[in-house]
Amino acid sequence: MDTHLAGADLSYANLSRVDFSQAHLERSNLSFAHTNSGAPVMLQSADLNQSNLSNAALPSVNLANANLENVNLQNSDLIYADLTGANLHHANLSGARLTGAKLLDTNFQGTNLTHAKLCFVSLLPNRLNDAILTGALITGEGKGFTPEQKQTLEKQGAITGGTSDRCY
Repeated sequence: MDTHLAGADLSYANLSRVDFSQAHLERSNLSFAHTNSGAPVMLQSADLNQSNLSNAALPSVNLANANLENVNLQNSDLIYADLTGANLHHANLSGARLTGAKLLDTNFQGTNLTHAKLCFVSLLPNRLNDAILTGALITGEGKGFTPEQKQTLEKQGAITGGTSDRCY
């Protein structure tokens, strides 16, 4: 799909089963957008640069290889999202829930993850070193993180470990 919706106002929209793969949604407003249970939206390889997705409820959304640079995802629900290869450079994910998200090769450089929940991540993103992690809850899947990874995260202000009830 090569949909051009740059600057669109899709706030409060129900995006269940919508396919915006490769869509141009730059500077769009998708705040409070949502999906019905079990009906994720497809946004893989979409360009959402400088868009507003604050307070969106998009569980299981496919954002693989999406451009999310400078995007506002504050307080969004992205549990079980696929963010493989996504570019979140300088995005605002403060308060976002990323529990169970796929984060392989995700770019978090300069990303604000203050008080975000990155729980049960199977692989720690290798580009978290420049992210703002103050109060972020980050837990690994299975055995968790190495002592070195845990120490690095905690130096950046993240909370590692804890009970699973804090992840949802």
